[in-house]
This record gives sequence, C-alpha cells and structure tokens, in this order.
Amino acid sequence: MEKIYIDENDKELIRGKKLRFTKCKHTCYVSVFYENSWIKLHRLLMGLNKESPLVVHHRDGNGLNNKRENLLICTRMFNNQSLNKVNDIKFGYINYYPERNLKKEWVAYYTSFGKKYKKRFFTYQECFKYLQRQKEIELQKLKEWEKVFNEV
Repeated sequence: MEKIYIDENDKELIRGKKLRFTKCKHTCYVSVFYENSWIKLHRLLMGLNKESPLVVHHRDGNGLNNKRENLLICTRMFNNQSLNKVNDIKFGYINYYPERNLKKEWVAYYTSFGKKYKKRFFTYQECFKYLQRQKEIELQKLKEWEKVFNEV
C-alpha cells in the first residue's frame, strides 16, 4: 500500500471519502471522490477545480506528498520545466554527426520554458560543458520563478 503524506489539518477533508491511486507517467497520485466526481487530492487541497488552467507542482517530485509546504500553484509551463525535472540526468542531449561536411560535429539540444535550443560543437567535451552551464542557468531561473509564485 502506498503512503500518502498530508497535513493533520487536511485529514478531516478526506476522512470517510473514497480514495484511489493513479499513475501518470512515472508519478503516482491520489484522487478523492468529492462532490460526485473524482479529483486529484493536491488540486482539492489547493482549491483548484478541474476547469482551472493552473496546476499544482510537487516540489519534491513525489505525487503522494500532499503536505502544503510541498505544493505550489503554478502554470503548466513552470511545472513541466520544474527543478526536479531539470535535476534529472536527462536534461538536454547530445548527438554526433560524423558525416556532416566532414566536420564530425557534436550538437547539444535542450528545452527552456517551451523553447527548443540547439548548438554545434567540434568536441564532445565542449558540448557537455555547454549543457552543464545551461542546466545551472535553468536552475537559477526556476528558483527565481518559484520566489515569484510564493509571493503571489
């Protein structure tokens, strides 16, 4: 059985309600049968209905940790570009094209806030260092964005 983390004050909200676990990509969430329909627990706790364009971001990446300090209301773009995803080892990727104009070029790709970037290099080391720098820049941007969302 999966363990749900929730604040003591919020337990009364789900007491006696039907719960179910759902998996979305690689994350497990809990849904609550509330007012004749199923709603994800984190949306219920943050006061978002199904029609709201805003989403709830789990700061630690654990969809079952529904403590309020772990939840942040944000845009879909921020959630898709969140810190736990930037910290993922898959941030960006590198391709090697030995056949292009006999140059043997390396190409770094990454996505930042919905925009795709691509840059060419002559060595793998340059390409790798570039992606590491971009990852650090993205982490800094996201920390600034999170401060803005916390103020609102």
